[in-house]
Amino acid sequence: MKKSHPLVMEPRNDPIGFAKRSQENLRIIEESLADKGEGHVVTQLVQSLLAYLVFPKERGYYTQLNSMQLSTLEQNGWPRPEQIIGTTKDAGDLIRHMRNAVCHGLVVFHGIGPDSSNSRKLEEIFIEFSDRPKPGADINWQVAIEGVDLRRFMFELIHEANNN
Repeated sequence: MKKSHPLVMEPRNDPIGFAKRSQENLRIIEESLADKGEGHVVTQLVQSLLAYLVFPKERGYYTQLNSMQLSTLEQNGWPRPEQIIGTTKDAGDLIRHMRNAVCHGLVVFHGIGPDSSNSRKLEEIFIEFSDRPKPGADINWQVAIEGVDLRRFMFELIHEANNN
């Protein structure tokens, strides 16, 4: 049995503490999939979007990114989702639309491996985030991002929030 890592972090009720716990859970599931073929990494990553994206945004943790250009994030090593529909003016806009997609169930999985969208491997999945101006309206914004890049993007986001 592996020795567990001590969780020294902010309280669970703090969005950053909750996000760090989600990162630890994702790490454990990634190890389980790699070591024993058990666990659903893609599912855990998307469930963790509440911790990485929704809760911190709602509490104002990402305001420093509101006017940051996406090209600046890219220059700093962040992955950039592919724009499918509409436009994204800056990082704040991207975070807002992705948060809306998660909260309104407008997240779709696509797969490139033998298990298609049911793959448990991040490198075989890309995820589409969509948004619309109101319920029932047509989709007017959409991005897609590979699973491994979504993981990196969310970890960068939490790192940024933790340092500000």
